[in-house]
Amino acid sequence: MSCRVTCRLLPTAVFPFLAPMAQPWAQQVRDSAGVQIVDNTRPLLSAAQTWRVDPDPMISIGGISPDGDSLFEFALIMGVSRLSDGRFAVGVQGSHAVRFYDARGSFVGSAGRKGEGPGEFQQIMGTRVIRGDTIFVSDQGQVEYFTADGRFARQGASRARGPGFVWPAVPLHDGSYLGVHYGPPSGTPPPAGRSRYQRTVVRVSRDGQQVDTVGSLASEEQIFDGRQAFGTQIVFSRGGVLAGDEERLFLGDGARSEILEYTITGAPTRVVRLPRSPRRVTNEARNAYREYVRTSPGEDGRPMPPAMRARFDQMLERTTFADEFPYFGDLIVDRTGHLWAQQYDYRSVFRTPGPVRTHTLPVASHWNVFDRAGRWLCTVDLPARFTPSEIGTDYVAGMARDTDDVEQVRVYRLRKPQGGAR
Repeated sequence: MSCRVTCRLLPTAVFPFLAPMAQPWAQQVRDSAGVQIVDNTRPLLSAAQTWRVDPDPMISIGGISPDGDSLFEFALIMGVSRLSDGRFAVGVQGSHAVRFYDARGSFVGSAGRKGEGPGEFQQIMGTRVIRGDTIFVSDQGQVEYFTADGRFARQGASRARGPGFVWPAVPLHDGSYLGVHYGPPSGTPPPAGRSRYQRTVVRVSRDGQQVDTVGSLASEEQIFDGRQAFGTQIVFSRGGVLAGDEERLFLGDGARSEILEYTITGAPTRVVRLPRSPRRVTNEARNAYREYVRTSPGEDGRPMPPAMRARFDQMLERTTFADEFPYFGDLIVDRTGHLWAQQYDYRSVFRTPGPVRTHTLPVASHWNVFDRAGRWLCTVDLPARFTPSEIGTDYVAGMARDTDDVEQVRVYRLRKPQGGAR
């Protein structure tokens, strides 16, 4: 039992004169069968100590180049990470390459090209820098590793696993990675009615020969007919989210205001809870979704033909919406071990059709930050039209879109006032 609970909560029946002065603690910690439970009631840091990002980026790379230099134009940025020497590695799906830019934003080199061989890319799905400045690249069907100077190091385990595939989420220094096994669970009959699948979270060994189960993650809620493996979407229902580092795995269920922490071998260690304040799905959100569907372009990118629009209108009449919004939009573990949990925003479902891409919100995003002990430190607001890819001690790097919807790499200064650096 934590001393924070047993020593500080004084019984008012014994000390009635203390009752008017009682203040709720920001966190209460207790143990349950060897798992630590952290109940957060409010942020630990004061308003003056809350972390903030500057409104203007300290580095901005990209946009329409006046001299036509395509090395500063981006199509489908899929990851931004800073190397130890201050350079940035940017995964660019549209050019089938990882590009390197120095701390001032000047282009200094690239790695990879289009192809299916070692060191080549079919479709970059994500990039990340791990221990030793090794660059981890998730390709359409493969995992590849590059050195900090852009040399191809080796090929990792394939993502193909049985009837589905594993989406690499957390690369580890020994060459293994944690990921989510997508596709309906094999050997089980399809559900009926409103239901969710439990997707397996696995650790894939460096050579791909060993796949160990380390947890599970709920899918989005759907309506099933009991015969087909795939159901009908329930709008604003979101599946679980996950993140991790070399030591820990975090799983967040969109239907619960808590995050589960595990070791990378799957042993549960902590439950981090936020105040439960469910948000009902609003008419504003439902109407915004209907307008999004009606104004979406056709498959060729042109305005939707009348016959197709009529079919979509019929579909909208049968659309089922979730009763409550999910709690989390995304999770990120920063370079110092803090966990950032994005508050869900319904506009995240209004996505551009086409290839897998990094999406941005048209409004500011809000992130709850937790320290290594699971304590809720503060909430940080990030700019509109910006999605973070990596967060360091004093910076947030990611992809942004300008007012013309042109992609850019942006790096913002993260400021931690005195007393706020925990």
